[in-house]
Amino acid sequence: MSVGERGHNDGIFSPVRLWTSTLSGFVLITVAHLLVDSYITILPPLMPLLSAKLDFSMKMAGIAVSIVSILSAWTQPFLGILLDRYNRGWMLPLSLLWVGVWLSMIGFAPNYTTLVLMACIGGLGSAVFHPLGSVVATASAGRRRGLLMSLYITAGNLGIALAPLVTIPLAMGSGGLPSLALLAIPAILGAAVFCFYRPGGTSFTRQRVGLSPAGRRDVPGRGDVGAVQGKGGMVYKLVVLNALMVIKGWVSRALVVYLPFYFTAKGYDYLFIAKLLSLFLFAGAIGGLIGGLVSDTIQRRQGIIIANLVSAVALAGFFATEGTTALFLLLAGNFFLEATYPATVVLGQELLPANAVMASGMMFGLSFGMGGVSAAVNGILAEIWTLESVLWTNVWLLFVAWALSYLLPGMPSHKATEARQTQV
Repeated sequence: MSVGERGHNDGIFSPVRLWTSTLSGFVLITVAHLLVDSYITILPPLMPLLSAKLDFSMKMAGIAVSIVSILSAWTQPFLGILLDRYNRGWMLPLSLLWVGVWLSMIGFAPNYTTLVLMACIGGLGSAVFHPLGSVVATASAGRRRGLLMSLYITAGNLGIALAPLVTIPLAMGSGGLPSLALLAIPAILGAAVFCFYRPGGTSFTRQRVGLSPAGRRDVPGRGDVGAVQGKGGMVYKLVVLNALMVIKGWVSRALVVYLPFYFTAKGYDYLFIAKLLSLFLFAGAIGGLIGGLVSDTIQRRQGIIIANLVSAVALAGFFATEGTTALFLLLAGNFFLEATYPATVVLGQELLPANAVMASGMMFGLSFGMGGVSAAVNGILAEIWTLESVLWTNVWLLFVAWALSYLLPGMPSHKATEARQTQV
């Protein structure tokens, strides 16, 4: 069976000419995602060491992290628009190399301004990689888009978790902060592997990244919702989808940043809080993995509706109870909150198969960008109200997300698509 024939039988997306549905392709882009997310999160765990060396305050450290986070996230939708028209495979290894080298060199920054500038420049590599990388992951997934997108996202979460475990011991060693330059080696090796990768017998670096056949961008793919509903309906659905990603990113970052303060005020031991936060993040990672798997077996809209409701109810129960029950509900809340992530990203790509890079940029950019804003806004509000009151507002936002989920289109699951094609 040819690549074109496989694409024709693949349901919603048009044939994928430039990235074959192979395990090697998916593994390569997933490992690259792990590396990129680990590089872009180098800065926060190193802030105490950097502030001691460059003599800046905790407030300035927080501003630096927010600037880098927002810049690398909010540029993604705009870059996605450009990359849908002008992109080649070589941009992926270049973006990995770019973010890896710039962030690995921050130990040489002579002052605060240079540190922030270097981190911001490096963050642009992440902004290029994420919309392109998620499209490549989806294109290489075949029918199991939800499952493999969840694996792709989980790899990024693993990279975030590994960053402090690797960078802190290295920076505190005999070489000090400059020894962080060694971290550029994985980026260099990863970029080199991309250059040798030849899907379909042609170098990947010379191919175009997308989900529609080259030269037919004006032709909607099979099952393209935009072709059926028109541009007005498409914009409406994308607004709803992006609103869900904004809420998800907002609530997720608020919980990660302020739960330690919440438990400290409750009198919990700090070591226990650290372990609980790790368990909280792990529950979310597993939720994303399972959520992606389930989204391949049921309608994505239905799964997002259920997950948003269960997450809101579980987190409301957490704040209303005490002890073991409260802790269980907290973990369940983050499990279902993150379970919506893969399905939402894939649904955005399914809505715009001819502009999948732009759709991915919106999904990832809004989620991470609003997370950066959330940390600051929730902190300001916590000084006006009580912290528990502020966290409660985030629970109500999840109920809003649940209501908005009913406005999403009902894209068929891959099993339903297979059954329909079999009948044909």
